[in-house]
Amino acid sequence: MKISEITQHIESFAPLNIQESYDNCGLLIGHLNDEVHKILLCMDVTEEILQEAIAEKCDMIIAHHPMIFFGVKKIDTNSLIYQAIQNKIAIYAAHTNLDSAVYGVSAILGEKLGLQNYRTLRKSTVDERFGLGIVGEFATPMNESDFLDLVKNVCKIPVVRHSKLREKPIKTVALCGGGGSELIPDAVSQHVDAYVSSDFKHHEFNLIKVPVQANPGRPAEFLIGGGLVKTPLLLVDAGHFETEQYAMDILQLEITKKFPNFAVQKTKTNNNPVFYR
Repeated sequence: MKISEITQHIESFAPLNIQESYDNCGLLIGHLNDEVHKILLCMDVTEEILQEAIAEKCDMIIAHHPMIFFGVKKIDTNSLIYQAIQNKIAIYAAHTNLDSAVYGVSAILGEKLGLQNYRTLRKSTVDERFGLGIVGEFATPMNESDFLDLVKNVCKIPVVRHSKLREKPIKTVALCGGGGSELIPDAVSQHVDAYVSSDFKHHEFNLIKVPVQANPGRPAEFLIGGGLVKTPLLLVDAGHFETEQYAMDILQLEITKKFPNFAVQKTKTNNNPVFYR
Protein backbone atom coordinates (compact mmCIF):
# COMPACT_ATOMS: atom_id res chain seq x y z
CA MET A 1 0.00 0.00 0.00
CA LYS A 2 1.23 3.50 -0.74
CA ILE A 3 1.64 6.10 1.98
CA SER A 4 -0.71 8.35 0.02
CA GLU A 5 -3.59 5.92 0.60
CA ILE A 6 -3.08 6.12 4.36
CA THR A 7 -2.66 9.90 4.46
CA GLN A 8 -5.66 10.52 2.21
CA HIS A 9 -7.85 8.52 4.55
CA ILE A 10 -6.59 10.28 7.70
CA GLU A 11 -7.10 13.64 6.04
CA SER A 12 -10.66 12.67 5.05
CA PHE A 13 -11.70 12.87 8.73
CA ALA A 14 -8.91 15.16 10.00
CA PRO A 15 -8.11 17.52 7.09
CA LEU A 16 -4.85 19.44 7.22
CA ASN A 17 -6.52 22.80 6.58
CA ILE A 18 -8.14 22.76 10.04
CA GLN A 19 -4.82 22.48 11.90
CA GLU A 20 -3.85 25.48 14.03
CA SER A 21 -1.60 28.07 12.37
CA TYR A 22 1.39 27.22 14.59
CA ASP A 23 1.22 23.49 13.86
CA ASN A 24 3.09 21.15 11.49
CA CYS A 25 0.79 18.26 10.64
CA GLY A 26 1.03 15.87 7.72
CA LEU A 27 3.82 13.77 6.19
CA LEU A 28 7.09 15.01 7.74
CA ILE A 29 9.47 12.33 6.45
CA GLY A 30 8.99 10.11 3.42
CA HIS A 31 7.27 10.29 0.05
CA LEU A 32 3.60 9.79 -0.74
CA ASN A 33 4.48 7.20 -3.39
CA ASP A 34 6.55 5.10 -0.98
CA GLU A 35 5.19 1.66 -0.07
CA VAL A 36 4.15 1.02 3.53
CA HIS A 37 3.52 -2.38 5.09
CA LYS A 38 3.22 -1.78 8.84
CA ILE A 39 2.41 1.27 10.97
CA LEU A 40 3.33 2.10 14.56
CA LEU A 41 1.08 4.59 16.39
CA CYS A 42 2.42 6.79 19.20
CA MET A 43 2.06 10.14 20.91
CA ASP A 44 5.64 11.40 20.44
CA VAL A 45 8.48 10.14 18.26
CA THR A 46 11.37 9.48 20.64
CA GLU A 47 14.50 7.33 20.48
CA GLU A 48 12.59 4.50 22.19
CA ILE A 49 9.71 4.73 19.73
CA LEU A 50 12.05 4.72 16.74
CA GLN A 51 13.88 1.65 18.05
CA GLU A 52 10.53 -0.07 18.62
CA ALA A 53 9.53 0.69 15.03
CA ILE A 54 12.79 -0.78 13.77
CA ALA A 55 12.42 -3.90 15.95
CA GLU A 56 8.79 -4.39 14.87
CA LYS A 57 9.72 -3.84 11.20
CA CYS A 58 7.37 -0.88 10.87
CA ASP A 59 8.07 1.38 7.91
CA MET A 60 5.80 4.21 9.04
CA ILE A 61 5.16 5.97 12.33
CA ILE A 62 2.02 8.03 12.86
CA ALA A 63 2.38 10.29 15.88
CA HIS A 64 0.04 12.79 17.49
CA HIS A 65 2.72 15.39 18.19
CA PRO A 66 4.90 16.49 15.24
CA MET A 67 8.51 15.36 15.48
CA ILE A 68 9.59 18.38 13.41
CA PHE A 69 8.02 21.35 15.13
CA PHE A 70 10.64 23.97 15.90
CA GLY A 71 13.42 25.10 13.59
CA VAL A 72 15.97 22.39 12.69
CA LYS A 73 19.52 23.79 12.42
CA LYS A 74 21.42 20.57 11.75
CA ILE A 75 20.80 16.88 11.12
CA ASP A 76 23.65 14.72 12.38
CA THR A 77 23.88 10.96 12.84
CA ASN A 78 22.35 11.21 16.32
CA SER A 79 19.29 13.03 14.99
CA LEU A 80 15.98 11.16 14.97
CA ILE A 81 15.35 12.64 11.53
CA TYR A 82 18.59 11.10 10.24
CA GLN A 83 17.85 7.75 11.88
CA ALA A 84 14.32 7.62 10.47
CA ILE A 85 15.57 8.35 6.96
CA GLN A 86 18.43 5.82 7.28
CA ASN A 87 15.95 3.13 8.33
CA LYS A 88 13.43 4.17 5.65
CA ILE A 89 10.71 4.94 8.19
CA ALA A 90 8.13 7.53 7.17
CA ILE A 91 6.86 9.92 9.84
CA TYR A 92 3.38 11.44 9.84
CA ALA A 93 1.81 13.76 12.42
CA ALA A 94 -1.91 14.11 13.13
CA HIS A 95 -2.01 16.81 15.79
CA THR A 96 -4.42 19.75 15.94
CA ASN A 97 -6.20 18.52 12.82
CA LEU A 98 -7.07 15.37 14.84
CA ASP A 99 -7.91 17.56 17.85
CA SER A 100 -10.50 19.40 15.74
CA ALA A 101 -11.90 16.35 13.94
CA VAL A 102 -15.57 15.49 14.56
CA TYR A 103 -14.52 12.27 16.28
CA GLY A 104 -11.33 13.75 17.64
CA VAL A 105 -9.22 13.76 20.79
CA SER A 106 -11.79 15.54 22.96
CA ALA A 107 -14.74 13.51 21.63
CA ILE A 108 -13.17 10.15 22.46
CA LEU A 109 -12.27 11.39 25.96
CA GLY A 110 -15.85 12.54 26.46
CA GLU A 111 -17.07 9.16 25.25
CA LYS A 112 -14.90 7.36 27.80
CA LEU A 113 -16.18 9.65 30.56
CA GLY A 114 -19.75 8.79 29.58
CA LEU A 115 -20.85 12.20 28.29
CA GLN A 116 -23.72 12.53 25.84
CA ASN A 117 -25.19 15.14 23.46
CA TYR A 118 -21.89 16.58 22.25
CA ARG A 119 -21.47 20.00 20.78
CA THR A 120 -18.30 21.83 19.76
CA LEU A 121 -16.61 24.05 22.33
CA ARG A 122 -14.95 26.37 19.80
CA LYS A 123 -15.77 26.05 16.10
CA SER A 124 -13.01 26.19 13.51
CA THR A 125 -12.83 29.47 11.63
CA VAL A 126 -11.92 27.49 8.51
CA ASP A 127 -14.80 25.02 8.56
CA GLU A 128 -17.60 25.13 11.14
CA ARG A 129 -18.11 21.36 10.92
CA PHE A 130 -14.91 21.03 12.96
CA GLY A 131 -13.54 22.64 16.10
CA LEU A 132 -11.54 22.36 19.29
CA GLY A 133 -13.00 20.78 22.40
CA ILE A 134 -16.48 19.49 23.15
CA VAL A 135 -19.31 20.14 25.57
CA GLY A 136 -21.36 17.18 26.77
CA GLU A 137 -23.72 16.12 29.53
CA PHE A 138 -24.07 13.28 31.97
CA ALA A 139 -27.40 11.47 31.96
CA THR A 140 -27.40 11.82 35.74
CA PRO A 141 -25.50 14.58 37.60
CA MET A 142 -22.72 13.47 39.94
CA ASN A 143 -21.01 15.10 42.88
CA GLU A 144 -17.63 16.75 42.40
CA SER A 145 -15.60 14.11 44.25
CA ASP A 146 -17.05 11.29 42.16
CA PHE A 147 -16.43 13.32 39.01
CA LEU A 148 -12.77 13.86 39.90
CA ASP A 149 -12.38 10.14 40.62
CA LEU A 150 -13.91 9.37 37.22
CA VAL A 151 -11.47 11.71 35.48
CA LYS A 152 -8.53 10.10 37.30
CA ASN A 153 -9.70 6.63 36.32
CA VAL A 154 -10.27 7.45 32.64
CA CYS A 155 -7.04 9.43 32.31
CA LYS A 156 -5.11 6.73 34.23
CA ILE A 157 -3.51 9.08 36.74
CA PRO A 158 -3.27 9.01 40.55
CA VAL A 159 -4.06 12.71 41.05
CA VAL A 160 -5.55 15.71 39.27
CA ARG A 161 -5.10 19.41 39.88
CA HIS A 162 -8.38 21.25 40.32
CA SER A 163 -9.90 24.49 41.52
CA LYS A 164 -11.76 24.81 44.80
CA LEU A 165 -14.76 22.50 45.10
CA ARG A 166 -18.03 24.40 44.91
CA GLU A 167 -20.36 21.74 46.36
CA LYS A 168 -22.47 21.78 43.21
CA PRO A 169 -23.44 18.76 41.09
CA ILE A 170 -21.62 18.18 37.79
CA LYS A 171 -23.98 17.82 34.84
CA THR A 172 -22.53 19.73 31.86
CA VAL A 173 -18.81 19.34 31.13
CA ALA A 174 -16.43 20.94 28.63
CA LEU A 175 -13.32 19.04 27.53
CA CYS A 176 -10.24 19.84 25.48
CA GLY A 177 -7.57 17.18 25.14
CA GLY A 178 -4.06 18.61 25.58
CA GLY A 179 -3.31 22.20 26.55
CA GLY A 180 -6.61 24.06 26.57
CA SER A 181 -6.25 27.07 28.85
CA GLU A 182 -7.09 29.43 25.97
CA LEU A 183 -10.54 27.82 25.76
CA ILE A 184 -11.52 28.66 29.35
CA PRO A 185 -13.60 31.68 28.18
CA ASP A 186 -15.44 29.39 25.74
CA ALA A 187 -16.25 26.97 28.56
CA VAL A 188 -17.44 29.83 30.76
CA SER A 189 -19.64 31.24 27.98
CA GLN A 190 -21.39 27.87 27.63
CA HIS A 191 -22.17 27.80 31.38
CA VAL A 192 -20.65 24.38 32.02
CA ASP A 193 -20.21 22.97 35.50
CA ALA A 194 -16.64 21.76 34.89
CA TYR A 195 -13.89 22.13 32.33
CA VAL A 196 -11.29 19.36 31.88
CA SER A 197 -8.06 20.04 30.01
CA SER A 198 -4.42 20.69 30.96
CA ASP A 199 -1.58 23.18 31.25
CA PHE A 200 -3.59 25.70 33.27
CA LYS A 201 -1.67 28.58 34.84
CA HIS A 202 -1.56 29.01 38.61
CA HIS A 203 -3.88 32.01 38.76
CA GLU A 204 -6.48 30.40 36.48
CA PHE A 205 -7.57 28.08 39.28
CA ASN A 206 -8.84 31.19 41.07
CA LEU A 207 -9.13 34.09 38.62
CA ILE A 208 -9.61 34.02 34.86
CA LYS A 209 -9.80 36.69 32.21
CA VAL A 210 -12.92 36.48 30.06
CA PRO A 211 -14.88 38.96 27.94
CA VAL A 212 -17.83 40.59 29.70
CA GLN A 213 -20.23 39.01 27.19
CA ALA A 214 -19.05 35.57 28.33
CA ASN A 215 -20.57 36.24 31.75
CA PRO A 216 -24.11 37.50 31.22
CA GLY A 217 -25.98 37.86 34.47
CA ARG A 218 -22.96 37.20 36.68
CA PRO A 219 -23.17 38.91 40.08
CA ALA A 220 -21.04 42.03 40.49
CA GLU A 221 -18.84 40.29 43.06
CA PHE A 222 -17.49 38.08 40.28
CA LEU A 223 -15.88 41.11 38.65
CA ILE A 224 -12.42 41.64 40.12
CA GLY A 225 -11.08 44.33 37.81
CA GLY A 226 -8.75 44.33 34.83
CA GLY A 227 -11.11 41.94 33.03
CA LEU A 228 -10.60 39.24 35.69
CA VAL A 229 -13.48 37.25 37.17
CA LYS A 230 -13.65 34.65 39.89
CA THR A 231 -13.37 31.25 38.21
CA PRO A 232 -17.07 30.26 37.94
CA LEU A 233 -16.64 26.54 37.24
CA LEU A 234 -14.70 23.52 38.44
CA LEU A 235 -11.41 23.65 36.56
CA VAL A 236 -9.68 20.26 36.24
CA ASP A 237 -6.12 19.82 34.95
CA ALA A 238 -5.80 16.13 34.10
CA GLY A 239 -2.45 16.30 32.27
CA HIS A 240 -1.46 16.97 28.67
CA PHE A 241 -0.43 13.43 27.68
CA GLU A 242 -3.18 11.97 29.82
CA THR A 243 -6.03 13.84 28.13
CA GLU A 244 -4.65 13.09 24.63
CA GLN A 245 -3.59 9.47 25.02
CA TYR A 246 -6.64 8.09 23.22
CA ALA A 247 -5.58 9.78 19.96
CA MET A 248 -3.88 6.48 19.11
CA ASP A 249 -7.18 4.64 19.52
CA ILE A 250 -8.88 6.97 17.02
CA LEU A 251 -6.15 6.40 14.43
CA GLN A 252 -6.12 2.63 14.93
CA LEU A 253 -9.90 2.46 14.68
CA GLU A 254 -10.18 4.63 11.58
CA ILE A 255 -7.29 3.05 9.67
CA THR A 256 -8.28 -0.56 10.38
CA LYS A 257 -11.91 0.23 9.53
CA LYS A 258 -10.80 1.46 6.11
CA PHE A 259 -8.02 -1.12 5.61
CA PRO A 260 -9.06 -4.15 7.72
CA ASN A 261 -6.17 -6.38 6.66
CA PHE A 262 -3.44 -3.79 7.16
CA ALA A 263 -1.00 -4.02 10.09
CA VAL A 264 -1.50 -1.10 12.50
CA GLN A 265 -0.31 -1.34 16.08
CA LYS A 266 -0.13 1.01 19.04
CA THR A 267 3.22 1.47 20.71
CA LYS A 268 4.05 -0.65 23.74
CA THR A 269 6.30 2.17 24.97
CA ASN A 270 4.89 4.60 27.53
CA ASN A 271 6.67 7.80 26.62
CA ASN A 272 4.72 10.16 28.85
CA PRO A 273 7.38 12.65 29.98
CA VAL A 274 5.52 13.30 33.26
CA PHE A 275 5.85 10.91 36.22
CA TYR A 276 3.93 10.60 39.51
CA ARG A 277 4.85 9.11 42.88
